[in-house]
Amino acid sequence: MIGLVLKTYCNLVRNAFLPESLADLPEETRRAYEGWTLTKAELPSAWLPQCVRTVRQCAEALRNVIPPESEFNNLPQELVFDLRTDTMRTILKQAIDDVSKLNTKETWVLDTNDSSGSTTQLPGMFENCINESVSHLNDVVIRVKAGEHDIFNDRTTQEQATALCIDLVKGWAFLGHHLLFRTASFSILFQKKQSF
Repeated sequence: MIGLVLKTYCNLVRNAFLPESLADLPEETRRAYEGWTLTKAELPSAWLPQCVRTVRQCAEALRNVIPPESEFNNLPQELVFDLRTDTMRTILKQAIDDVSKLNTKETWVLDTNDSSGSTTQLPGMFENCINESVSHLNDVVIRVKAGEHDIFNDRTTQEQATALCIDLVKGWAFLGHHLLFRTASFSILFQKKQSF
């Protein structure tokens, strides 16, 4: 009985946050888990870390209830692993998107000092974006609880994380390049702002 409830719970959570992971199930079985009105793309990414925390707590509590030799013992752990991996991807993709939009938040007010000359707020905003992402990753993804697998021991996850981090740095470099080589009309506007 507990196995059926556990399997249903895991598949409902998968259907909400990882619908592609149910692709191997027969059509009839998949239909039993339908009913979510939002697609994964429509779900706010802010829900995912909280979902991971809740599922991790459930998995920890279930470890004490489910006998170790049970065939259903790995279901919660696999779900937690997949959710943590997806959360890592989501957080890094969100950081890439945030970095690409930093120029819209820049006020172009220069901070002048003797040691570094003049700087804008852009490097600080980039640093804040990275710090926030690392904080979320550390809180939800990187810390491994008892009975869980380290997601970065998985080669595919390592490759995905590396590619996303490279894309993040490329996004920062592209943003700098884009701002540096803007049209002449922008540079005239920037010079007018400086003269005020």
